[in-house]
Amino acid sequence: MEKFFIGQMSGTSLDGIDTVLCKSTKKKFEIISSVYLPYSKSLRVGIEKLINDSFCTLENLKVIENKITKLYVKSVNKLLNEVSIDRKQIIAIGCHGQTIKHCPKKKYTIQLVNGSKLAHETKIKCVTDFRNKDIANGGQGAPLVPAFHNFYFSNYFNNFCVINIGGISNITLVKNKKIIRGYDTGPGNCLIDYWMQTKFNKKYDKDGKFSSKGKFNRILLTKLLDNNFFKKKPPKSADKKYFHDNFKNEKLNIYKANHFDVLATLVELTAESLRREIRKISDVSNIILSGGGVKNTTLITSIKKELSQKNIILSDSLGIKYNQMEAVAFAWLTKNVIENKAVFNPTGAKSMNTMGCIYNN
Repeated sequence: MEKFFIGQMSGTSLDGIDTVLCKSTKKKFEIISSVYLPYSKSLRVGIEKLINDSFCTLENLKVIENKITKLYVKSVNKLLNEVSIDRKQIIAIGCHGQTIKHCPKKKYTIQLVNGSKLAHETKIKCVTDFRNKDIANGGQGAPLVPAFHNFYFSNYFNNFCVINIGGISNITLVKNKKIIRGYDTGPGNCLIDYWMQTKFNKKYDKDGKFSSKGKFNRILLTKLLDNNFFKKKPPKSADKKYFHDNFKNEKLNIYKANHFDVLATLVELTAESLRREIRKISDVSNIILSGGGVKNTTLITSIKKELSQKNIILSDSLGIKYNQMEAVAFAWLTKNVIENKAVFNPTGAKSMNTMGCIYNN
C-alpha cells in the first residue's frame, strides 16, 4: 500500500527551505517530487539577529516563527500544485523547523515552526519539535538523521560512512547494517559563509573559487583545531552560534593574513576535522557525501586528501540529491512517529524512542 509523506528542512546555512514529497511502500521509501523556496534577505537577517541575541525578544521570536511557517505552508502548497496527488492523500508533514539555538549541555534546543499554523493552513497533520524529545530522553538532540542513513543506504552497503556538510558537518558510521556512531564533527559551511559575507560581500563561496585563490595558514589552523569541541568524544553536537562565538571574534578578525588565506584556512578546518574522523574508521571503504558543501570543489578536493583508497560517492548517485537528504530523513522520521515506531539515533539517548509532537489539522 502506498503512503505519502512530506519532509521539510531549513538548515543552519539559512538559505531557504527544502520540501520533498516521498512515497512509502512495503519495500521502498522514495522521493516523488521536491521544491525549494529561498529566504528573503529580510527574513534571513531577522533569523541571524535571533541567533546572535541582538533581536531575541519573545515577540520578535514569535513574529519570525510565523513568517518562517508561512513559507513552509507556501512550500507545501507549491509542491502539491506540481503533482497529481490530492493533499488528502498525504499522511503527514514532518518539519524540522529553523534552528536558532541548540544547547544540549543546558538541556534545551529551539527550532522555529508554528506546528498548529502549519497543520491548519495546509489541512495536513504535521510533526515538529523532533530534537526536544531526544534531549528529554538524555540525548544530544542531534544529529537525528543517522537512523535514516542506516535505513536507506544499508540497501546498498553493509558497511559505510555518511558525511553531511551543511552549516555544521556530521558523520554517521554503519557496520553490518548497524549504527556505530553518529555525531557533529565541527563547522561545515558556517564559518566559510561568514567570512564570504563579511569580507567579500558574497553569500557563499560558489564552487570554492574564492578559497582556491588562498593558501591555508598552518599556524592559524592549529589554533582553530585546538578548540575543546574537537577534543570531545561523541556523542556531541553544536550549533552555528557556538562556532561563530568561539572562532570569528577571538581568532579570525585579529589575524593579519589576507582574506583569501583565512578563507582557505577555514575550508581546511572543515576538511581536516572530517578527515580526522575518517582516519578512525580505516576498515570502512564506502564514504557517501551530501549537503551543500559538496558543491565547494576546493573543500571536497581537500577532504579527499589521504583518501585515495576510499570509495567516495555522492548521495545523488544513490537516489537522494545532495541538498535533500535531511528533508527526506524527516519525512521518514515522521512516518515512524505516525506509526509509533521507535528508532535508534546515536545521540546518547537512554533508549530508542519516537520523536516529535503531532499537530492535527
